[in-house]
Amino acid sequence: MSKRFKGKQCVYCESGQSTKSGDHIFPRKLFLERQRGNLPKVPCCKNCNDKKSRLEHYLLTVLPFGARHADALENLTTQVPGRVDQNISLHKKLYQGQGIEYTNNEAGLLVPSMAMPINTNKLIELFNYIARALANIHFNVRILGDELTISSIDFDNIDSFLNGKVKSKVNNDLGNGTVVYTGVQANDNDKVTAWEFSIYGGIQFGGQNARKIVSFTGPQRILDNVRRRKLFEI
Repeated sequence: MSKRFKGKQCVYCESGQSTKSGDHIFPRKLFLERQRGNLPKVPCCKNCNDKKSRLEHYLLTVLPFGARHADALENLTTQVPGRVDQNISLHKKLYQGQGIEYTNNEAGLLVPSMAMPINTNKLIELFNYIARALANIHFNVRILGDELTISSIDFDNIDSFLNGKVKSKVNNDLGNGTVVYTGVQANDNDKVTAWEFSIYGGIQFGGQNARKIVSFTGPQRILDNVRRRKLFEI
């Protein structure tokens, strides 16, 4: 077992000490086994690892149902059944909540697709963890004290958040498109970052066309402006 992360400060809570193995920012089982090489890791304490793992287990089970990427179908047929069988309560909720919704395809035609219930609060909570870790490994910043992370599936454009004033930018593709993300850092405040994620080629939520997930980090006063922009559609 690697000692690279042992005794380091947890990147998520800044208080606990990391385990020896640290934490994969994106869960390994999100990817097919042949595509799990070189996934990014960060120092993580046991408490944060346990909390994040519970979120990951839930989302690894439900996300493939709304995905468009080819690997999601293989994941859905080979790995999801075992996860569902291990969680009878979740199995019941998915079975009772499934249905058919109609969405526009690329030609603009309405087509039927299977709809599954998803707890978006858990999705947002997980990507709050992910954004903190990525801000650390790509821009070498830690989110502390009154600095926050917020995530959403409703904010359309991270470039407008920074008004084009970007100090650093990163683009990454993990697992042949399984996870694709872009991150930008403000040029006037290193702690202010914005992230845009595409998981499995885009996840469908509530019958809408595939949406990306966005996350922001920074001081509370700045993130409050993000919420107001969305509220008033600035």
